[in-house]
Amino acid sequence: MYGEDSFFTLNYAERIGLVLISLTMSVLMIWGNIRCCHNKPLRAKLLITIVLFGLFVWLSPQIYYAYYRVIIEGLPRQLVVAWPPPILDILRYTVFLGPGTLSAHGQGLLFWLMLGFAVFRR
Repeated sequence: MYGEDSFFTLNYAERIGLVLISLTMSVLMIWGNIRCCHNKPLRAKLLITIVLFGLFVWLSPQIYYAYYRVIIEGLPRQLVVAWPPPILDILRYTVFLGPGTLSAHGQGLLFWLMLGFAVFRR
């Protein structure tokens, strides 16, 4: 299913680095979402989660690109993010209708973890 995913073009050390960056960003997003949703009504928690998740989907490619610049020689310094993606594109990730990549599916999982921790965390 993920055989053509760019993750598999990396060597094992580079993959581990990418996973560590992804886990770190995910934990920070979940923690930030929990903090922002504390003592808020359910609708506000849903809205906050969608907004923070949208920011993650929009801005995280720049962080990943910075990592790729470290491991791949010769990549130019550039911005890889532009305008925020449309809300419908962001919502597609939440129901796993985005691209069939590890990244897209990981982002969908992140959304549900963010929402679950925000709603059920005491």
